[in-house]
Amino acid sequence: MSLSETGDQLAEALENRESKDDLVNGGILLEKSPVANELEKNLKKDNVKSKLESRPTREELQDSGIVIDQTPTSLSLEKGIKKASLKKKLENRPDRDSLEDNGVLIDQTPAEHSLEKSLHASMLNRKLTATNRPTVESLKHDNIVKENFKGKELEKAIHSDQLKGGLEGRERAESLKEKGILKDGMRARAESLNKEMKKDKLGKELAKEGRPSVDEVKDSGILKDGMRVRAECLTKEMKKTTLKGELSKRPPIEEVKESGILKTTTQSKGEELEKAKKVDELKKKVGRRPSMQEVVEKGIVKEGEGETVSAPAPAPAPAAADVPPTPPAKKKDGCVVM
Repeated sequence: MSLSETGDQLAEALENRESKDDLVNGGILLEKSPVANELEKNLKKDNVKSKLESRPTREELQDSGIVIDQTPTSLSLEKGIKKASLKKKLENRPDRDSLEDNGVLIDQTPAEHSLEKSLHASMLNRKLTATNRPTVESLKHDNIVKENFKGKELEKAIHSDQLKGGLEGRERAESLKEKGILKDGMRARAESLNKEMKKDKLGKELAKEGRPSVDEVKDSGILKDGMRVRAECLTKEMKKTTLKGELSKRPPIEEVKESGILKTTTQSKGEELEKAKKVDELKKKVGRRPSMQEVVEKGIVKEGEGETVSAPAPAPAPAAADVPPTPPAKKKDGCVVM
């Protein structure tokens, strides 16, 4: 497109543009009186002056970690880190052909670019002059165009005061540094450098030839495809459903208690008491049994038969007063009967 054609289009656009009254009636241009303009100007001037007076000092900004006081060595180190990072990103950026293939970069001549620009301008002009363009009343109803600008300024001032109160109540930089939330410049740069080193190391490890492929990882069961994961989930749900069905078929607890499989606390205590009672009775009977010598004397066991059997520990001898008198022996068919 030549320069004369561009000039003609510009002249035509200036002739067809809306007048000032149309812009005012459409709510695009606000008509103000000189007094209102002066008042608004003074209001903005006072607002800027108040903000400049209340802004923090350099020392406060340094304590808050916003302004970092750096030494020449730290500045040089940070500059080198940024330079290396930028160089690496520039080396890895896609070439022009890949950008054109992905539609990011469009190869156009100046004439094609100018034609596309004029088409966009004509489409925008059609949309602005279309009959379906919303009116000022509909824009006001949708809160897109607002009449009460002072109320908007007041709401903005309220939000500003709330933000200022929140910033005044925040923790100091020293407490944040003690908690490890805020880090000084040198420490942050050291961590950034360490992160870049780890990233490079990881890239080298991933680029090694010995790294297993995706198919090998899938075959070893480390990485699972979607079908296998769904199959495992289905198997798990089937087992869960089977277990739930088996649990629903089990007898109630009252029936188990009645059959004696599950015992109540009272029954368990009673059985333990009965068992302890039997143990005590057995201990008493074992303690009262006669010794081997008494059994031999009574003729129950012949002398010499009990030598192969280990004799139990003798029971404590009863007192003389507790020993009952031995009844006289009787003879029956030539045998002595006690």
